[in-house]
Amino acid sequence: MIYIIMLVFLYGLLKVIASVAVFPAQLLRKPSYDLNAIQKEFPDLELIVSQEKTPQNRILETLTIKPLTGKVKDTVLIFNGQNATFRNEKKIRTYCQTVRDTGDTVVGFDYGGTALRRITTWSKESLLNDGVFLATKLAKALPQSSLILKGNSLGSAIATLTAGKCHEKGVLVYLWGGRPFLSVTDVAAGQIRTLHQSGHYENQATIFLSKISRPFISALFSLSDWNIDIEHAYKNIPEPYKNYYLVRSDKHERKSKKDDVVIPYCASPDASNDIKLSVKKQIREGDIHNSEDISFYRARRKCSADSTGDAHPLPEINLFSRIEPKLSAYQLFCLFATSYVRKQGENNMLNDERKGFDAVRVYGGI
Repeated sequence: MIYIIMLVFLYGLLKVIASVAVFPAQLLRKPSYDLNAIQKEFPDLELIVSQEKTPQNRILETLTIKPLTGKVKDTVLIFNGQNATFRNEKKIRTYCQTVRDTGDTVVGFDYGGTALRRITTWSKESLLNDGVFLATKLAKALPQSSLILKGNSLGSAIATLTAGKCHEKGVLVYLWGGRPFLSVTDVAAGQIRTLHQSGHYENQATIFLSKISRPFISALFSLSDWNIDIEHAYKNIPEPYKNYYLVRSDKHERKSKKDDVVIPYCASPDASNDIKLSVKKQIREGDIHNSEDISFYRARRKCSADSTGDAHPLPEINLFSRIEPKLSAYQLFCLFATSYVRKQGENNMLNDERKGFDAVRVYGGI
């Protein structure tokens, strides 16, 4: 009996440690912000804070920002990272600027349990369910416009899994992943491989230690229900609907730059041969000089930081395309939203009109 009690205790301890390690935002103090002050700075925008209740009875705090003038184009749903919340004045101002720069509606949200100062999220399924609920609700409410799921780090992983679920349901959303990881196992093993020195540091000893520890790390995350793995979901999303970027400086600069210390290159999607081959195929076959072609963004997925420190917490405006140094990751996303996604939406509408025309002709209307 004592062994059973010990096993239950150890399992509970593992669940708690994993939950706090992967999603510590639930234990943070609820941040305060002055929405009225921000509204005065952006009089051309409408800011609405509301709550959504999921089928799992989780309350999601949401913020919707819309332009007051002109026709609203598409919608961007932003997924927070590990410790992030939209309830931050700097972040809300960034959302507002994104609305101005794209003409899209921006929706930010906090996963259920964020800032409740107690553990309420015990597995990745809770975060995924939150994302799928909001994404499908927005997509159904906006049938004539496109929905872009945008995330960074952990948010990028949850956005990818959400996009995969949406496409399985026939909901065609776009994915923009910033600094994503293949799996939490890859991140943990990558920390051993790089000793948290930089996003590219390694030697034969650390590579060996990383390889032998990987099965144990994977087993622990699987047992705790936090085995976030995006590779399968990402590969199943159709090529025209997805893109990611990562921090990977030129090899001649790596001695002086740390790149992404939290998610090293060996834990990024580029570490997957299947994904990397698919990316190279898109670059080879597409027009990398045309922002209305997905290969334009594939070719610019590798960014370099404008500082020598850890690039993981840096804003997108401080990350720049290696092949086009004046183009920041933020500007790249704005192009993706305003040029690529907008063009895809126009093409889809034309295709729908042609289908309707053909249907009328077939059934004798013309």
